[in-house]
Amino acid sequence: MTAIRELTYRDGLTGPDDRRALRRLLLDIFDLDISPIEELGLTDPTYRAFSYLDPTGRIVANAATFTLPLIIGGKPVNAMGIQSVATRPEWLRRGLSHDLLERALQWCDKSARLTFLMTSIPRFYQPMGFRVVPQFVHVGSAPAASPLASGCRPLNLDAGEDRRLLARILRHRVPVSARFAVDGLAGSFVLNLFDQTELSAWYIEPRQAIVVTAERSDGTLCIVDIAAAVMPTLKQVVAGFGEQPKQVEVHFPPDRLAWNATATPVQTSTVLMVRGDLEPLEPFMIPATASI
Repeated sequence: MTAIRELTYRDGLTGPDDRRALRRLLLDIFDLDISPIEELGLTDPTYRAFSYLDPTGRIVANAATFTLPLIIGGKPVNAMGIQSVATRPEWLRRGLSHDLLERALQWCDKSARLTFLMTSIPRFYQPMGFRVVPQFVHVGSAPAASPLASGCRPLNLDAGEDRRLLARILRHRVPVSARFAVDGLAGSFVLNLFDQTELSAWYIEPRQAIVVTAERSDGTLCIVDIAAAVMPTLKQVVAGFGEQPKQVEVHFPPDRLAWNATATPVQTSTVLMVRGDLEPLEPFMIPATASI
């Protein structure tokens, strides 16, 4: 990369000015406000930013890594994730992103054998050793269930009490699947829930569970994610909602839901990519709330 003398390279942004600069970059480029996870104390301590700053301290290009704890085939797997890859428009086509990604990937390769990312431009990452991993939703008939007396209620994410409830449950949640699941990343759950307006969060109090759904107009109950200390069965979830859906679509492997379903390939504008030797897997999907 041609040296750009007016820029300063830095990794591991830790000071308050650095954090404000990163917050500003993410807001400017992605319209992503990370203040909710800071308010709830859910920032990821493993997040490491690789950045170029201009003389004013403004970040003009960034790539970040984080520890990505996974459950694959019933076993914990240490992986890494790449996110927050951004360059301000006036600094594009200077090689900044490639340079920062090379530095970030060197860091990842020292820490784990697998590195994941999600992107809408997979061709950009393929020369760096990344390949697309297919994802699947699971679809099947809804189990018959008698409505719970207390049912469920929507979470009001603007209310402090519901935000604290969400944070408390996320800190103690179990992985949604033993086949393939992200184990933790409460901050990502919150950010994605706030950022993706098509998602709704519901609290089923008898199960102490938060169920995230996506709207469907055909009578399908679309379950994107579930956060609970004890994973409920699908029958218990349906009972919490009270109405019998025509069918159910689940965005993670349903092995802990006590429910039979058919895996269906899904096409999305954003794809999951992996770098490293990932063994063949049973059909899975990373929920939108765990999007990296």
